[in-house]
Amino acid sequence: MKSLMSRMISCVINYPTIVNDLESSSVIEERVRNLPKSEVLVELIRYAQVESDLSKDGLLAPFKSKERVYSRLQELSVMEPFLSEYEAKEEFGYTLTAAEKYYERKSTKASILSAKTHDDEKLVMENIMKGKANPVSKK
Repeated sequence: MKSLMSRMISCVINYPTIVNDLESSSVIEERVRNLPKSEVLVELIRYAQVESDLSKDGLLAPFKSKERVYSRLQELSVMEPFLSEYEAKEEFGYTLTAAEKYYERKSTKASILSAKTHDDEKLVMENIMKGKANPVSKK
């Protein structure tokens, strides 16, 4: 999951315009917000959406007071391998979907492991069959 998040952050730092599409910008932000430990990426997306002509330095500036985060963001600002803006947008979308699926699988596994009774197991399996793995603890 960490490498997926790093990849998405790298795409946004190098091409902030990929999250500025009027039709999908709020959807992208909501999808990212639903991922665990996505606070930095959500902030980057917000900054990129507020200021459309932002440079890399301008995008990273709000993080200067957070030394470790800023240092990591600087590392991620060097895109390897180099992608075009179109490729970065495709990569971001693909990686976001992969991160969501990873989290969903992890959540499903946690739901299965948290089932303590036969009825809980049955409920988890019903939810999996419906395509929504809700943790048993949310009853």
